[in-house]
Amino acid sequence: MSKIRSIGLAAMMLLAPGLPPATAQEDIRSTLDAIGQDNAAGRYEDAWKNLRELEADLWEKRPLGISRALFVARPATGFGVYVPRENADFQKGETLYIYIEPIGYGYERTEDTFRVAMSADFELRTPTGQVLAEQADFSKLTLESRSANREFQTSFSFAFEGLDAGRYELLIRIRDDNGGEPAETSLPFSVLPSEDPETPRE
Repeated sequence: MSKIRSIGLAAMMLLAPGLPPATAQEDIRSTLDAIGQDNAAGRYEDAWKNLRELEADLWEKRPLGISRALFVARPATGFGVYVPRENADFQKGETLYIYIEPIGYGYERTEDTFRVAMSADFELRTPTGQVLAEQADFSKLTLESRSANREFQTSFSFAFEGLDAGRYELLIRIRDDNGGEPAETSLPFSVLPSEDPETPRE
């Protein structure tokens, strides 16, 4: 299949998001077939371009989500640049660091930029669902780029004073300021009992 035909199929999908499901599925199959043929023929640049166009189309259609959320040893320094924490057991007063990758967010488009804008809420809960602490809009997540950036990460830190030893859940809710339903993730963790100081020897 020629480059012009391959690009045309992907473009048709982008221009007609309201197609019936069966027709949309046929278009996706046709685009994937074109990508496969380009790849088999060694036209890797064409295959890559069509794949990126298909990815962009599916990104716009999918809802906001959270593809990765975990406790880390310290704040991340970039997308995917983090050190996972070995467990979710914390000493009393220890800071919790969380790494999150949202996905499916929208863009506020200007003449030459794409702006990502999200807000974050949190709730600290017991395993039975009792809310111990909460705050809406505790963090604003923004990124402005000349490309529709689909790699976005953020790190949160929490220091909860006065928690008794036991099990808890930290719910993080991400809201897209550009519209759509929010996405949530819940991370269970434990606060360990304080160690009794050693009894001094006589």
